Amino acid sequence: MMGTNNKGWEKLISHEVVQGFTGELLGTFILVFFGIGSVAVTVLFSAHSGLLQVALMWGIGVSLAIYCTRHLSCAHLNPAVSLAMVAAGRMPLRKLPYYWLAQVLGAFAAGMLVYGIFSGSIASFELVHNITRGTGASVKTAMMFGEYFPNPGAPADLASVSLPLAFLVETLGTSLLVITIFMLTEGCNVGRPSSEIVPILIGLTVTAIIGVLAPLTQAGLNPARDFGPRLFAYLAGWGRVAIPGPSGGFFTVYVLGPLTGGILSALLFSRVLEPVMERKTQTCACEEAPPIFGKVESLPGGTMSRGGNQPTPDSIKVLVFGATPPCAGCLQAEREAQRAAQRFPAGQVVVEKHDAFSVIGKENQVSVTPTIIVAGRKVAVGKVLTEDQIAEIVTTQLRCNHAVSSA
Repeated sequence: MMGTNNKGWEKLISHEVVQGFTGELLGTFILVFFGIGSVAVTVLFSAHSGLLQVALMWGIGVSLAIYCTRHLSCAHLNPAVSLAMVAAGRMPLRKLPYYWLAQVLGAFAAGMLVYGIFSGSIASFELVHNITRGTGASVKTAMMFGEYFPNPGAPADLASVSLPLAFLVETLGTSLLVITIFMLTEGCNVGRPSSEIVPILIGLTVTAIIGVLAPLTQAGLNPARDFGPRLFAYLAGWGRVAIPGPSGGFFTVYVLGPLTGGILSALLFSRVLEPVMERKTQTCACEEAPPIFGKVESLPGGTMSRGGNQPTPDSIKVLVFGATPPCAGCLQAEREAQRAAQRFPAGQVVVEKHDAFSVIGKENQVSVTPTIIVAGRKVAVGKVLTEDQIAEIVTTQLRCNHAVSSA
C-alpha cells in the first residue's frame, strides 16, 4: 500500500517540478537575504555609506543566487523574469505556477530570517527613535522588508513620487533588467559573453538600475522580493504600514509594475530584437562555410536520394551547437541538419545537438551559435546552412573518406 502511495506522489510531483521548485526557492532566498539584509544593517547601524554599497550588495546576492541554483532551475528568482520567459516562448506555461510559488516562499523565508537575526536591534531602534510599530512612522523600519515610494531614506523635501510615476519607474527598471537578461543569454547574439560570467553581469545590471531608480521607489524590480518580506512584516506587527502601505498601491507598483515590464521586454525581444539578430547571424559571421561542391551526387556503394539504400561503410557525425534556451537560428540549424541526414542511408549520418557551453562545446572551441561541425571540421559559425548545403558538405566528406579507405 505504501509503495502505491509513493508511486502516486511520484506521478503527481515529477523530478522536474522538485528540481525547479527547489532551485527557485533557494535562489530567491539567497538573493533576498543578502539584499534586505544589506538594507537592514544600513537602516539600523549605518553599516553602508551611500546607495552604491547597498546596490552592490543586491548585485552580489543576485550573482551568487544564480551561480548556486542554475543547475537546478532556470534561476529566474523573479516572477517578472519567469513571466517574460513564458511570453517569449523560452519556458512552458506549466512551470509558471510552481516557479512563482517557490519565489514568494523563498523571499518570505529570507524576510523571516533577517527579522530573526535583527529583531532585538529593530526593537532598540524603534525605542531610541520613539517609533511605534504599525504607525506611519514605522515605515522607517518597514522599509527593510518591503519597498515604498518615495524612498523613506530620501530627503522628504526633494522626493516627489506619485503612484503613476512609481508604476512607470518599476516598469522601466524591470524592463531594462529583463531585456538585458535576454540579450546576455540569447544564442543569436554573437557578442554575448561566456555563460560563466553572465551571472556577474546580471548582478551588475541590478546594481546599476538600483543606483539610478532606488531614490524614487527603492527599485523593487521583483514582485517576490517585495511581497514575500512585506507579507512577513505585516504578520510581524507592521500591519497596514506593510500592506497596503501608507501611500497604498503597493500591488500596482511593486507587483503589476514589474510584471508589466517583463511582458513588454519579452514582446520587444521576441518580436523585434531576436528576428533582427537572427537575420544578422545568417548573413555575417567570423568564419564562413567552406565552398559548396555542386549538386549532390551518388556515392560509391550508396545513394544520396532521400530514403536511399545500399549504405556505405563510411559514417559522418554532424554536431550542431546552440544556446540554452535555443534561439530561433539554433533551432533552424538543427532542423536543416536533421533533414539533410534523412537523405542518406539510415545510420550513415548522425546529427547530435549540443549546448555551446557544454564540455564538448568547449573542447571544440565553440563561442558563437549556431555552429555546425561536420566530421570534426567547422563548416558554419554564427550562421544557418540549408539542408542542401549540409547535404553537399557531407557528400564531399564521404567521398574523401571513401577515397582514403580505397587507397
